[in-house]
Amino acid sequence: VQYNSADLKPAHYSLNLTNFHFDAFLEAMVAAAQQLELPEDVTDDALIIVNRVRTDVTTGYSIRREEAERRHQSEEESLYQRLGLEDGMNDFVDR
Repeated sequence: VQYNSADLKPAHYSLNLTNFHFDAFLEAMVAAAQQLELPEDVTDDALIIVNRVRTDVTTGYSIRREEAERRHQSEEESLYQRLGLEDGMNDFVDR
């Protein structure tokens, strides 16, 4: 299978993948390579290549996190406040 890097970002955007997830994938990849007894230089080369697309894979989460931080810093009302605090939440749940 050949991937076009232009397809990676839209394919992963809504998955909310973080660097934590990407690192876990890399760890699984290393474990698989070790189990297959691949030469270490081959594994290292593969990690370098895969790491090049990290930003494309994690962009969706990064953008949403930055937007959330901006909203929080601009002191906009939280969802809890917009729903009417505890009374509003109770009304919402009772519906």
